[in-house]
Amino acid sequence: MIKVKDIEVGFEFPVLKGVSIDIEDEEFLVILGKSGCGKTVFIKTVVGLIKPWKGEIYIDDIKITDGNPKDILKARKNIGFVFQGSALFDSLTVFENIALPLREHFSLTKKEIEKRVKKALELVELEGIEKFLPAELSGGMRKRVAIARAIVCEAKYIFFDEPTTGLDPETSLKITKLLKDLWKKIKGTFIAVTHDFGFTEEVATRIAWLKDG
Repeated sequence: MIKVKDIEVGFEFPVLKGVSIDIEDEEFLVILGKSGCGKTVFIKTVVGLIKPWKGEIYIDDIKITDGNPKDILKARKNIGFVFQGSALFDSLTVFENIALPLREHFSLTKKEIEKRVKKALELVELEGIEKFLPAELSGGMRKRVAIARAIVCEAKYIFFDEPTTGLDPETSLKITKLLKDLWKKIKGTFIAVTHDFGFTEEVATRIAWLKDG
């Protein structure tokens, strides 16, 4: 379980003004809100990419706000994150992009890494594209590669920042179906932020609304 207690986050002005929520294991939580309301700031704060002004965040009882650095690193290994623009490295192949977190954070053999990458690509229905560069892929394929990178470490919690934004309607529907099927297959906890009501109605087991911080 993830526990968020009364977090406040801001930059030159407040963005989140005392947000609290418990995220249950194996649910598909969708956080809705209009553009600019702080949805992305919220999930980036939960995973530790943004430091809150105040409040507490616990991931499986590990405090990641001002907690022990070793414990925080342990908690972060249980997190996958899919950025809105996919955030693939242009100079790396599909294989290298997906393998990167395995090489950075785990002591695995070359064969084990190859097996994990192959499995992740199969789960997102993109077998056989390991040698392609991101520039050679469509927007929908890049999104799938980003999802594969997020799940390759077999993380318990996967966060999605606007997973259907920027995609044409047909590709958006395919990504929606993929995430719904993937959530059922891997039995993880999915947390998505979006303003897409169609996506929300199709995948969410619970909906939270973020308004005015």
